[in-house]
Amino acid sequence: MSIRENIVNYFRTPQILTDDPQEEARFIFAWRLNIFFIATVFILTFLSFVFDYSYKFYFLIVLSILLISRGLTREHDKHYKLMVNLVSFIISVIIFYTVLIKHNDLSFLEIFWMIVIILTTHFVLGIKWGRFYILLTSIVYFLYFNFFFLDTEGFKIILQPHTLFIYTIEFIITLFLIGFIMYNYETLNEKIISKYTDAFYELKDEKIVVEKQNQEKAILLQEIHHRVKNNFQIIVSLLRMQSNTIEDEETRDSFQQAINRIATMSLVHQKLYESTSLAEVNLNEYLEKLVHEIMNSYSVQGNITYSVHSEIENFDSEKIVMLGLIINELVSNSLKYAFKGEGNINIHIFRSEEGSVQLNYSDNGKWLKKPNNQAFGIKLIDIFIEQLDGTYERMIKENGTFYYFKLRNII
Repeated sequence: MSIRENIVNYFRTPQILTDDPQEEARFIFAWRLNIFFIATVFILTFLSFVFDYSYKFYFLIVLSILLISRGLTREHDKHYKLMVNLVSFIISVIIFYTVLIKHNDLSFLEIFWMIVIILTTHFVLGIKWGRFYILLTSIVYFLYFNFFFLDTEGFKIILQPHTLFIYTIEFIITLFLIGFIMYNYETLNEKIISKYTDAFYELKDEKIVVEKQNQEKAILLQEIHHRVKNNFQIIVSLLRMQSNTIEDEETRDSFQQAINRIATMSLVHQKLYESTSLAEVNLNEYLEKLVHEIMNSYSVQGNITYSVHSEIENFDSEKIVMLGLIINELVSNSLKYAFKGEGNINIHIFRSEEGSVQLNYSDNGKWLKKPNNQAFGIKLIDIFIEQLDGTYERMIKENGTFYYFKLRNII
């Protein structure tokens, strides 16, 4: 890593591991303020050595402290408050030393540095430490103005009696006004944060209640789907028992078609019961299961295969019933009329460029008779296509029969 990259990383703001936005803001403020102090004190240190200023070594000490605190804070960001407090205290000691011990020069600029320390501690460390530095500064400057101010070398001034005492009181009042302002800022800030915190936990509690209610409702809905599926299966079983007593083949075939239609609807409730989503059904799984059960119901003889491919993963639970009934009629007709011994059924569903759903169905069988457009199954298809705002066409070719459906009101 180059020297430039090391310097950039040294001054880049590190990430602090906390969920408290106020704590994060304080850390960033302290970090940026430290950079500003380093830049400012570096310039003052450089100028003080150039012009041989009497406080040059003090500036150098402060600059060293700031640089050390910068490195330590980067390594131990959780202890940044301790570092700010330590740096503030050391700088305050240096300032108080120059005011009380080394009082050959007038000490006015130090007042502004102490105000900076007071504001910094208020923002970063809180009200208690801010008050501490206000009180400490007030005591030091009370002593300075009343016992050391007039002893400054080369300084002569004529003052009225008690003038310095009055100035001292005004200065202390000013410091405490700063503290009062910062106190009100912190108090209002804490009240706002407290309200936001209360609102957050209230919403969190409500969220837990809503999630629990939703979970209970989901379980209840799953149980309803399970019971509906069971009821459908009971109806299917009854119809099958009834069909076994029917000798007329055409009537028995009608019963079988009714059974398949009911089983098609029952399968939707079964998939909803098994699914984590109560609004959508996995289309590939549903169609695979549907076609498999239809073929079993017709006791297919010979090698008849099928393939189902859907580019649409999930389907609305209401619309999938109509789609399933359409495919039920198509597969049933193919099994009854198209195949003698072997064959293949192909189902492909995808979304077209215009946004509608395209359903392509085909079989490669040779139909023993043409589909009757007046048959009940074909009429059902026409009804469902109308409800789904769709159109379809049937094409009979040498290699089989093909259906092309375009459904607009389905997703």
